[in-house]
Amino acid sequence: MTHHLEPIRLPANQPPQFYRGGDAIAALRGASQSESKFGPEDWVGSATTMFGQDTNGLTKLPSGEWLRDAVLADPRAWLGEKHVAALGDSTGLLVKLLDAGQRLPVHFHPSDAFAQQHFDSHFGKTEAWIVVGTPATTRACTPVSARR
Repeated sequence: MTHHLEPIRLPANQPPQFYRGGDAIAALRGASQSESKFGPEDWVGSATTMFGQDTNGLTKLPSGEWLRDAVLADPRAWLGEKHVAALGDSTGLLVKLLDAGQRLPVHFHPSDAFAQQHFDSHFGKTEAWIVVGTPATTRACTPVSARR
């Protein structure tokens, strides 16, 4: 029997990254950069680990349990009947808050087929971005026709 879940306020979840950033995430979460060790990515409600790692990337619930384990224990409560019927107990989604404090290197995201063949993963990486702000000094976002 599936039970109803109430909303849960999740803590920040910032796995270690190779690049700087995170001030905007700290501000969004109401923490100062000095009182937290905020990084440039916050993996929100993640049941996914960083590639090849055991727990980096996973969200820990306020109870101390990994969200991944809670979903696996009761996928219908967490994901719903229709989702479980279509995709099983996999969330199939990774939501990130991203606040890069430097330019990032060129990289690619694999297709589902490539990920299956080379990484033994069912998921490649399709991205969708919602930009909520940019630094006022960034000229890269200014249309070419508006530059002087």
